[in-house]
Order: sequence, then structure tokens, then C-alpha cells
Amino acid sequence: MEETAGLADPISIRPYKEYQARYQSWEPVGELKIESKADIARIRRELDTCFAAHLSCWSKVRLPVLLAVSEAVTNVVKYTPGGRLLVYADTAGLSFHVIDYGTGLDLDVLPSLLFGKGFSTSSSLGMGFPIMDKYADAVTAYTSGRGTILVLQFDIDC
Repeated sequence: MEETAGLADPISIRPYKEYQARYQSWEPVGELKIESKADIARIRRELDTCFAAHLSCWSKVRLPVLLAVSEAVTNVVKYTPGGRLLVYADTAGLSFHVIDYGTGLDLDVLPSLLFGKGFSTSSSLGMGFPIMDKYADAVTAYTSGRGTILVLQFDIDC
């Protein structure tokens, strides 16, 4: 079940059970709680500090990574009761799993437009998903009635 938003690099939408099957054996290098608006800036600072110390090319990839992750974390704060961010790093790059505890995405409502520029389920500008799509090498949304997990992947070769 893959839907695309008609963007240059489409965002994949997958059922939650596929997330469990694919990532259940992965071990994160970091985990951060997402509970309030203050967490957006805190998470940006913590990621920046950590990767500046451990990733030689961080200054080259810093802004796109932090912007995309901030957009995903902002959505958790704005639209759900909270969540967490799991951080993974390996030789292929960085992967950020933004998990929310909301009600999931309603894929019966405009699934092909859900992540398009200007689409919003509220009164926002609807630019979060297009920004994530622009800067991440891959974005996959895993959703169910228990919430949504956005996986933002960045291919980083330092």
C-alpha cells in the first residue's frame, strides 16, 4: 500500500505493521521525548551538539537535517499528545524515527494530497511535509489508529 504525493521524491505511506517487521531489531543510538513546544528547540540543540562532536561532515548537512527533523517534531507537538524521537546512525547515514501517540493519519481523506504543498488538516500553511520531503533522502510514514511514525532518512557520506 504505497501512496505518493506527486512530489519529486514521493513520501511513502505504509501500514504500521511493516514498521515493526522492518525495524524491530534495530537499536537506536539515542531517544528523546517529545512532549511540549520547548522540546522542538531542545531536540535541535541536542542533535546539533551530538553530531557536531561525532560526524566530521556535520556542518555540511546540519541545516537540512535539523530543519526536516524540526518539522516532524513540530507536527507531533501541534497535533498529538506527544511522542518520541529515535535516532539511528550507520555507515549509510542517519535515520530519525519520529513517533507520535496520536490517532494516526486518515488515509481515506485525500491520500494522494496528504503530503502535498499547502495541504493541512488544520489552519497551518501546510509546508511541513514538503520541507521534510525536500531535505530528507527518503520519508516514510507508517500509520495506524495508534499513531504515526515518520522515518526520515539522510544518506550521509563523510
